[in-house]
Amino acid sequence: MSSWIRGISLYEMIHVRNDIIALNVAVQDAAQIAQAMSYLHEKSINHMSLRTTNIFVQNTRIILTDYGLVPLSRCYRFTDQSAILAPRGWLSYLAPEILRKLDPRDEQSVLQHTPQTDVYAFG
Repeated sequence: MSSWIRGISLYEMIHVRNDIIALNVAVQDAAQIAQAMSYLHEKSINHMSLRTTNIFVQNTRIILTDYGLVPLSRCYRFTDQSAILAPRGWLSYLAPEILRKLDPRDEQSVLQHTPQTDVYAFG
């Protein structure tokens, strides 16, 4: 999907290229993200994976990708020492109620996402 988008991810803009984003542009981008999340939630769709790697900027338009298409259980794994191995920065987008459900003794635990967990990821 992201190969069809001619824009750049917020992750790349912020963490790779160290772009300076003007305050008015950041506010407009945040408003578009909130509007997109609101639309999804009105349709009873939880994004489940809202983070900078899944937010693209194409010209001045924000595009959300992923929509939790990758099962959350594939984003992390447990080690023998009851530790969680996850992509760098991934856990910081998860709401506390989701983090509490990550149980190294139960890899089949159900992680229930809600509109509120999406709002937490938004920041």
